[in-house]
Amino acid sequence: MLVIGGDGTLGRALVATGNSGAVPVWYTSRRRQTLGQQGFHLDLSEPSDQWRLPQQEFSSVVFAAGVTSIQDCEARPEVTRHVNVLQPLALAQRLKDQGAFVVCLSSSTVFDGASAFAKTTDATRPTCEYGRQKLELEHRLLALGSGVAVIRLSKVIAFNNALFLGWKHDLLSGNVIRPYSDMAVAPVSVAFAVAVVRQIARTRTSGLHHVSAVEDHSYADLANYMARSLQAPAELVCPASVGYRPSGFCPRYAALDCSGLGKLGFSPPRASEAVDQFLLDALPI
Repeated sequence: MLVIGGDGTLGRALVATGNSGAVPVWYTSRRRQTLGQQGFHLDLSEPSDQWRLPQQEFSSVVFAAGVTSIQDCEARPEVTRHVNVLQPLALAQRLKDQGAFVVCLSSSTVFDGASAFAKTTDATRPTCEYGRQKLELEHRLLALGSGVAVIRLSKVIAFNNALFLGWKHDLLSGNVIRPYSDMAVAPVSVAFAVAVVRQIARTRTSGLHHVSAVEDHSYADLANYMARSLQAPAELVCPASVGYRPSGFCPRYAALDCSGLGKLGFSPPRASEAVDQFLLDALPI
């Protein structure tokens, strides 16, 4: 397997999980100083004729690189589209022609969040530039035919998630936190997301896939759950309203229809499992 963007949150976990087995996972990074033995430099912002890929065949390639900040995509749509759509498409075509199965990590932001449990067959209505870019990449990759999988992920919570780390620090310090009460989230842990990605790559299961928690919660719900888990006073959680969102992305519903996971041997987890895993893995305060 080759992971494009092996130093991102999901990419790093994919590499670590793969390299714990007998067959090493190769990865790319735009940061030369972070490269390990199985890594090589590749920057999606650079011209494609400057890319230097290893002289070997890969059974699968996972695209985990790109600009994921909604704010950055709103502020620099042309620059981020180049990195998020045009360059990955060119690289995917090149690797697919060499026999690799292509896995693209997409996002639930391709939906507007107005309907519960969106299906893979439902109409997509992105309300932010990041979602529009992900949707364009989806369409153009799937048009390449068989041998391509698109995985739409909800919020993925890692051990270093800045928001959750801030909550943990404040709750343990006796400080008030103000999580949103009117914005939905259906998070999954990095470990769960990685397991699904690896299974899809291993079985070369083409098409669209949805990955999210089994139910919707507000950010305030998750903050209250974390407070109880940490035995922090409940009054430290003071829910707040999202207010104005320049990006236009404030989903009422975040959980996706994940019925297709059963064919891969998975059941969608509860949102609380992502919080539990975060607390187990989180960096010390």
